[in-house]
Amino acid sequence: ICSEIKPARTHHDSISGTCVFQMSHYCLFTNNCVGLENQRFFLLFIFYSLIGAIYMLISIVSVWNHFIYKENHSLMSFIFVFDVLLAACLFVYNIWSWMLACSGLTTIEFIGRSTNYKTNNYDYTFTRSRDNLFKIFGTKSAF
Repeated sequence: ICSEIKPARTHHDSISGTCVFQMSHYCLFTNNCVGLENQRFFLLFIFYSLIGAIYMLISIVSVWNHFIYKENHSLMSFIFVFDVLLAACLFVYNIWSWMLACSGLTTIEFIGRSTNYKTNNYDYTFTRSRDNLFKIFGTKSAF
């Protein structure tokens, strides 16, 4: 689209008008493309969002017997249901994103492989999950 010479695994982002190396997808919440340079921050963002949603869920459950919860029962019930749905969606999305990160694929490459739409004859992924995560996070230590 941009008529530039691009390395392998580079995709053009039509929203920002730039080419992104190992572009996975465009995230509406961060208003940015998720590529190799910011994939670690995106993975940590959705992981910490899941932790926050679970913490909020625990907080709501812990005040069930409080009189303020009983006074605002309809609002608190809505917040509880909304938080359960948010935590469930974030859990599934975390599993999906971390599975792709451990396999060394992007979302675009995964969809291209499963639909045979954009097949790539070369495999640039590592065989071990640890090596694929090293490519994203840049450290060998688990901590």
